[in-house]
Formats: sequence, structure tokens, C-alpha cells
Amino acid sequence: MPRVPQELLDASFYLYPSAEAAKAGGQAGGTGFFVSVPHPTIEGTIFVYAVSNSHVVHADGCSVIRVNTILGGTDVIELDPAQWHAKHGNDLAVCLVQLNPAVHKCKCVDESWFVTKDGATSGVLGVGDDVFMVGRFMNHDGHLTNVPSARFGHLSMLPLDIHHPAGYRQESFAVEMLSRPGYSGSPVYLFRVPYDLATGNLSVGGRTMWLLGVNWGFITDTAEVKEEGLPIVPAGLVEDEKQKSVRYVKVNTGMNGVVPAWRLRKLLSTGRVKLERDAIIARDAAHRVPPSGLAETASAVPANKR
Repeated sequence: MPRVPQELLDASFYLYPSAEAAKAGGQAGGTGFFVSVPHPTIEGTIFVYAVSNSHVVHADGCSVIRVNTILGGTDVIELDPAQWHAKHGNDLAVCLVQLNPAVHKCKCVDESWFVTKDGATSGVLGVGDDVFMVGRFMNHDGHLTNVPSARFGHLSMLPLDIHHPAGYRQESFAVEMLSRPGYSGSPVYLFRVPYDLATGNLSVGGRTMWLLGVNWGFITDTAEVKEEGLPIVPAGLVEDEKQKSVRYVKVNTGMNGVVPAWRLRKLLSTGRVKLERDAIIARDAAHRVPPSGLAETASAVPANKR
């Protein structure tokens, strides 16, 4: 695995339940990252969206962003969970934000990085490809400054509907990747090595890195345990057997679920998110002022390197 570009580290931010917790470096919350959407008529101008999981922002109430500054400190962007857009049955949340490139030390992931559904089914990517995510290692996250860390692994399964802890079926890649609490909402990138195991050939040129999607957490299983004091749930056996009580606990399968990038693209390009963006464009055009909610923030990697 080659070295992770600094630009990808700078694209991630931390989420907290309050401004006070963000300023104090509280041990709660999750991860998010910035994505750019190009303005349809003004070349070089972008809308900047904060992206994370809906369960982090809405269920856990961690909607406040902490981002690093160029001078070495942090800035807090206070947002209410209601300001983040989400869609039921999809563990994604996005919010239009204003960043100042003269103040904030951050980059954006360009939409051109997003893995497409066609790419996932046509062999552009596949089982065994390297993956990594950039997020918040809660045990050692920099405390008063964001110091994102990378966790590494491999793509294990192409997208299937996987049971989500919120009770619905979430279309997800399954990745085998070292993870801990705090990485929910992290961007997951796929890196394809130039060596083809099947043929032994080396490919030269072409694209080698994509945004695979957004990490939503562990894929868990249940295991029977014997310890006293744990929750007891009824477990029905065959029809003519007496019901008995069995103790269960959730266990980590070693797999993480990743919402595909094309789900994020759809959320950003439809519904209330697009209506909000269109309203800003129309308003600013009518008043002939620079578009609000925009920033000249560079993409994660310059266009000539993609």
C-alpha cells in the first residue's frame, strides 16, 4: 500500500454532540468528510458538503463539526441535526457548509472519485482490492486537534443488502478492515494495485484510487454466553419443545459495512439536497452576488493527477 496522500487526511473531520464537547475534545461522536459538488454554471466554483452517517448525526445527535485550521488550531461549525439531510433506509447524512480556505485546513473529495455501480459490476474493482479509511481513532484522536488516522484492509464482498443495526437492509460493500468505535462516517477509499494475480500482468497508467463509500460500522453476529447478569432473550426451538431462555451478546464478525459511493451521489443530486442547492443558485443569480455556501476549496487530488 503506497503512502496515503495528506490531502485525504485533510478531507476528514470529527463530529461531536455539542460545541463544548468539540472544544474540549470530548470522547464522543464520530467522523465525517468534505465532498465537493461543482457549480453548474460558474467554472471552478463548488458547493461543499459535510458527509457522515445518519446514525451518527441523528440517532447519536453528533452534528457539530470540528475542523483544523491553517494556524494549527481548530474551528467549530455548530450545526443542528435538523440541518443535515438524510433518507430513511440509507445510513448517510449530508449538510451544506461554508468553509474559508484562508482559515480552514481542509480538502474536499471530488465527485469524480466516486465508485459507480457499473464499475462495481464490470470488473473495475473486485474482491481482494486494497481499501483504507481515514477517521477518528477515539483512543488517541489528537484530543484538542484533529489527527485523523488510517485503517487498512481489503474488499471482501461486492454490494449486497446487509442487516443494519437500525433494523433495515442497507446496500453495502463488506470490507475486512481493522476498525474501532469512532470511525463511523469515515470515507473508505479503494486502491487497486497494478499487479493482476490472475494473469501476472502489470498495468501501467490508468486510475488506481476511488472513493468506495462511507463506513457505517461493524457487521455483527450474536453468540450465546454463560456469564451472569447479561440480558436474557427468549429463544424458541422446534415447535414441540419447551421455550428456554438463552443469553446472547453481539460479537464483531471482523467485517465492516460500507454504503456505496453511488448512494451518496444520489443523495447529493436529488430531493431536498438538490432543491436547496437550486434555490441558492437561483437566489444568487437574481441578486448577482457570489454564490453563498461555496468555497474555492481544492479537490483531494488535482485534476491532472486523476
